[in-house]
Amino acid sequence: MKATEQVFKRMRRGAAPASGQDGQVPVVLGFDDYELKLGDIMRGERKTLDKSLIDVERDLKIRASLVDAIEECDLTRLPVREAIPSNVKAYARYLGLDPEWAYAKFCAESGFKGVHESRKRDHARASAAEDDPILSARAPIAAAGGEGLLAHLTPALAGQLALLVALLAVLGYGGWSVWREVSEARLAEDADPAETIVIDPVTEALTRGPAPEALRTLAQSDTPPIASRETPIIAIDPDTVGTLAPRPAGVTADPGLDEAAIAEALGAGPVGEPAAPAEPAVDSATYVYASRPAWVRLSDAQGNVLFEKILKAEESVRVPEAQGVRLRAGNSGSVFLRVGGRVFGPVGKGTQVARDIALDAEAIPQRWAEVNDPKILTPLHRATQAAEGTAPAQ
Repeated sequence: MKATEQVFKRMRRGAAPASGQDGQVPVVLGFDDYELKLGDIMRGERKTLDKSLIDVERDLKIRASLVDAIEECDLTRLPVREAIPSNVKAYARYLGLDPEWAYAKFCAESGFKGVHESRKRDHARASAAEDDPILSARAPIAAAGGEGLLAHLTPALAGQLALLVALLAVLGYGGWSVWREVSEARLAEDADPAETIVIDPVTEALTRGPAPEALRTLAQSDTPPIASRETPIIAIDPDTVGTLAPRPAGVTADPGLDEAAIAEALGAGPVGEPAAPAEPAVDSATYVYASRPAWVRLSDAQGNVLFEKILKAEESVRVPEAQGVRLRAGNSGSVFLRVGGRVFGPVGKGTQVARDIALDAEAIPQRWAEVNDPKILTPLHRATQAAEGTAPAQ
């Protein structure tokens, strides 16, 4: 500081400034003579706006660490090279600076040469690798070498290779032998005549086929045997001719078969008239059926509740076999009674409650009309079959 004051005093007196030890005159720099860095300018503008790095991050959606790296012109802290130009220009525009001037100064101070500079370097490296005869794929591995593969073959390696070849040969032969054994066709040996099983006459007659002479004659003929027919085909009566025509009494399809012997052998007894088909058994129990959801209560003569439930649509319940069982049902217009395969009802009208209904099998047909609507009968039979065996306990 004292040296600077002395220089200014001599300049005012008109004397030349004193030279230094090396004979050079010291130059005094003013405030505007110093070079301003981009970071100093940006930090000054940011302080003028009274913004912190967190405020800039909140406004520009750029992380504070990246903003600080832009101010310091530090490329090592900017990993995404493609985003550097846009971030620098956006930050300069935010501070009120010229974006293009700020980006050019950033490139000059940081040494950033654009987004595609790294790609150019990679391309240059690839070109250099292609020109390199050692790294090139077209370069032979042993260009001038006189040693071949067999030159490095040792006795131990030769023994291992021989063992491997032998093992592969054994495995291949074993697989081929198994495949041949599996795929070989085996023919059954001829049965010994002495071990032939004697078949009883009835089974022999049933299993006996056409005579060999008839087969031989049919095979030798050029055309199949066809009976001559003079009448039109519409005049043929299937009840008198053909395999479906009824046979006279005592005549069998094969004269060698005895129907009495066959029936006796099968344990069916003597052949007689076919038995009449048994009539299907009719369930005489009483069922309560609901075509739509309905509340049902069954009680005995003393008033004890035997069954109480809200029947679902197309659900039925079997009435217990007890004396004086009575029914009380809600939504009675959808409740029906089934006795002996016949359906009667409904027991009421609409959604009214039917009370004190006697479930006597003899009184039901006299009190209600029989239902013939298939829309009710079909689901009723299905529900009754599902409810069989599930009657409530008495």
